[in-house]
Amino acid sequence: METLNPTLGAFLVASKGAVGDVSEDRAAALSGIAADLAKLVSGAAEGTKINLNFVCTHNSRRSHMGACAAAAVASFHGLGDRVATFSSGTEGTAFYPSAVAALRSAGFHVSTEEGTSETNPVYLICVAADGSNPMRCWSKAYTDDSICHPFTAIMVCDSADKGCPLIKGAQSRHSLTYQDPKAGDKTPEELEGYQTRLKQIAGEMMLVFEEAKAILSS
Repeated sequence: METLNPTLGAFLVASKGAVGDVSEDRAAALSGIAADLAKLVSGAAEGTKINLNFVCTHNSRRSHMGACAAAAVASFHGLGDRVATFSSGTEGTAFYPSAVAALRSAGFHVSTEEGTSETNPVYLICVAADGSNPMRCWSKAYTDDSICHPFTAIMVCDSADKGCPLIKGAQSRHSLTYQDPKAGDKTPEELEGYQTRLKQIAGEMMLVFEEAKAILSS
């Protein structure tokens, strides 16, 4: 089992502590994901992983942060060998630099794959302290062959959630939308906006996995 980067672990704990009050509807959405996650993990054969696919429109910001945060939280809760995370969009564009910077500032190890495209770079993002098993992250549509099927789709933006009544490969689907940090692009507060959104996503993933683990232990 991989050992989580301690800086990243501290970020996750702080993120959970910063969640604050959660509305009844939001709590129900988080609990729904937790119950689904626990059911899938308990039903999966030993040595196999269940797949979570975070989906937004352009696979540029929130979906990447969701997939990376969920991977870190899975490792934090000892489920890194049972859960694989992916991100995708209704179309591919590019992984936005400030989203990458927010992940790096939180403690994720981030590098760029050698020979990668300049317009849609492939980033190697790792949660482990020893830098092992990095995720290959780039912008892609949810139909991309790199995404393992079947998966649970977590829709993190309204436009993708409303515009895609059917996600090919999804065995289940949940709506967990977040405000787009793009609103702060090209302002002095740009990076802070991405860090705030990442912290919110990570904190809620901590709640989801904590509840799922409790269900698995009951």
